Amino acid sequence: MATVIAEEKISLVAASATAHQDQTATLTATINIGDLGQLSRLFTKLEKIKDVSSAERDSSMVSA
Repeated sequence: MATVIAEEKISLVAASATAHQDQTATLTATINIGDLGQLSRLFTKLEKIKDVSSAERDSSMVSA
């Protein structure tokens, strides 16, 4: 995940991971993006990573 973010020249502000009993994990990242196109490209690349089931935006965390 961090490599893809870096390749897109996106600033990674914070990251955390939570492991689940079903042997999956949830990764949460706070990033600074330039525009929604950049976010869309990032999600497309993240979803192509083996074993990534989804990438989504938490709009409750969006700052104005």
